[in-house]
Amino acid sequence: MKPIILLFMILAGIFPCHASGTPEKTEDGKPVKFCGFLLEQEGRRQKITFNFLAFFSGKRIPFSPSTTEGLKITDSQGKRLRVSRIFVDPVLDPEEERKDNMGWNGAAAISIETDTPPSAQAAWVEISGHIPLLMTSEVRQAPVSGLTVNGEEIHFSLPEKKEIVGDNSVHIRARHYSASWGGPHLAWKLFIRAPDFFTIHSLSLTAPQRGNTPPASYKKFNSLRLFEKTLPECFVFNIPEEETTMQLHLSYFGNLQPEKLPIHCRVSLGGEIFQNH
Repeated sequence: MKPIILLFMILAGIFPCHASGTPEKTEDGKPVKFCGFLLEQEGRRQKITFNFLAFFSGKRIPFSPSTTEGLKITDSQGKRLRVSRIFVDPVLDPEEERKDNMGWNGAAAISIETDTPPSAQAAWVEISGHIPLLMTSEVRQAPVSGLTVNGEEIHFSLPEKKEIVGDNSVHIRARHYSASWGGPHLAWKLFIRAPDFFTIHSLSLTAPQRGNTPPASYKKFNSLRLFEKTLPECFVFNIPEEETTMQLHLSYFGNLQPEKLPIHCRVSLGGEIFQNH
């Protein structure tokens, strides 16, 4: 059964939360802006997602943490809501990429999910404590590997500190895919299984060198695309059927360091937001 969306409220970023620390302050003097919340229900289960936009200075980019510790959500009746997930999505800007800024304009969308509904009599929800973040400004290159369609997967380990990220291996495999654009043909589909924090900076497949002809390179990605640990992501490459093995070139963001983003705000379930100082 698909979840039923009971309430979706967008406040267009005009009601900021009070926060301090890592982010750079915006034009209205507030580093974190509340954008709204989403209330979903599937059967008897409810989930609330609180959405924020944060602004950061410099080239250090924030990513999703591997923990929710340090963040507290309580409703007006004193009920504690369990934080189930924190998702951080850096906002991609092609103009910044051309400036060699790793494609990032300094903004990041932050979603805080709770799987505990507030009390029926609750008038507001308070979010306090700090948002745990993983920050980096370093791009690393994965080993260049030969990838064979319908063959064995390739894998490599990420040199991250295990106490920060936990599981640190990336697995990639390629399968033929029946494509329909431009007429029926076989394409390649890549499946990437990786930890939650793993974020691709660029990805391309290069054909083997044949004589003096420059090798063809297919569908290069330059984006801050986040990957789910439990749901492998798929990429489709329109590669000629005669090619069975390609060279995989992959770069990713590494050297992730934990940081804390303080936050303290009170959200009215009736549609308003109140600052706490």
